[in-house]
Amino acid sequence: MAKRLTILFLAFSLLGSIAQSAWAVTLGEEIDLGFKIDAEIMRDNRLYQDSDAQKEINTYGKALVKHVKRPNIEYYFKILDDDTMNAFSIPGGYVYFTSRLWNVLREDERKGVIAHEIMHVDERHALDAISKQRKRQTILSVILIATKASRLAGDVASMAEQLYSLKFSRADEEEADTGAVEMCKKAEYNPAGILLAMYKIRRFEDEAGGGPPKIFSDHPPTKERLDYLKKLLADRNIPVPEEKTEDAARADKIGEVTSTDKSTMTFTSSKPLKVGDVVWVTRDGWDSRYEKRTAVPSARGVVTALDASNYTAQFWMFANSKKWPVAKGM
Repeated sequence: MAKRLTILFLAFSLLGSIAQSAWAVTLGEEIDLGFKIDAEIMRDNRLYQDSDAQKEINTYGKALVKHVKRPNIEYYFKILDDDTMNAFSIPGGYVYFTSRLWNVLREDERKGVIAHEIMHVDERHALDAISKQRKRQTILSVILIATKASRLAGDVASMAEQLYSLKFSRADEEEADTGAVEMCKKAEYNPAGILLAMYKIRRFEDEAGGGPPKIFSDHPPTKERLDYLKKLLADRNIPVPEEKTEDAARADKIGEVTSTDKSTMTFTSSKPLKVGDVVWVTRDGWDSRYEKRTAVPSARGVVTALDASNYTAQFWMFANSKKWPVAKGM
C-alpha cells in the first residue's frame, strides 16, 4: 500500500510537466503521426476505384497547397470507397473524401471542401483539439499507469478514431472557412466553392429529416454559418451566389391524403378510381443528380373502398421512407 502511494505521489509530481510537454508536437513528429494514422485508416478502407476521380482530387489539392503557411508538409489526397457523406483531414497532410460525397459535389464545391480540410491541417486544428482532450485525460491516465490498472490510451488506432470523429470549435471552423476562401482565390478557383458546398449539404440535411451528414455532424451548415460565409465573401468583394433550386417535372397529382390510421389512409382524387387501383404517395424531396426538387415516392397504396368524395386505401411504406410517414397533405 505504501509503495502504491509513493508511485501515485511521483505520478502526480510529474503531472505538470506531462500536461505541458506531452503534446508539444514537432513538425517531424506530426508528419510521422500522419503517416502512421493514414496506414491505420487505409487498413480499414479501400481507395475508390476511379482513376479519373483520384487524379482530379490530386490536381485540385496540389494547386491549393501551393498557398499554405507550412510548405514543408507534403500533402496526400485520397477518395475512399465509402457510401457515407464525409470529408476529413489528419495531421501530416492527409485529406480524404468518401466516394459518395465526391460524386454528390460539383467541381467548385469539391475545391472549396478540399481547401477547407487543408486549412485544418495547416492551422494544426486537430493537434490543438486533441491536445486539449489529452490534457483533460492526463490525471486519469497517470493514475491508471501507476496502479497498473491500464496503459496509456492513445495508440495509433485510437488516435485515428479520435481524428475521424473530432469536433472543431466554432473559431476553428471559421478560420478554416476564411482560409479556404483565400486559398481558392489565390489558386484562381471559385472562392465561393465552400458556400456552394454548404448549400448542398444543407439540402441533404433537410432530406435526412434534420440530421446532418457525417461531414458536418459537428459543424452543420446552419443559417448562422451560411450568413457568416456570405458576409465573408461580400467583405472581400467576391460575388455571393444565391442558392438556386427548381422543380423537376412531376407525375400528375390527383389528390391529397386527408387522414391516416395505421396502414390505412383516406384521400381525395380528381380522377375516378376503383377498388384495386394502385396509387403512390409522394413527398417533396431532392434529386441530387439533377439538383432539382422533385416528388419522392414514400408509399404504395391499393384502393379498398370509395364514396362520393373520398377514397380509402391500404398503404405500404418503403424501407427508406420511415422518416417520412404518410401524413395529411401528402
